[in-house]
Amino acid sequence: MIIKERTVPIELKQLEALNERLADTHIAKELVNDDLGRQMAGYKGEINLDYPLSFL
Repeated sequence: MIIKERTVPIELKQLEALNERLADTHIAKELVNDDLGRQMAGYKGEINLDYPLSFL
């Protein structure tokens, strides 16, 4: 079985870049921050699940 290494999703990288570039007073800053938090939580959850699955 071929096991691929997990990479950071492109959407997560895009949201991080957008979050850094937006001014703190921008209207969409809060929406981008919320979406970035959800995407980051999902990615970290996948990484945390990799450890127990590695024993199978």
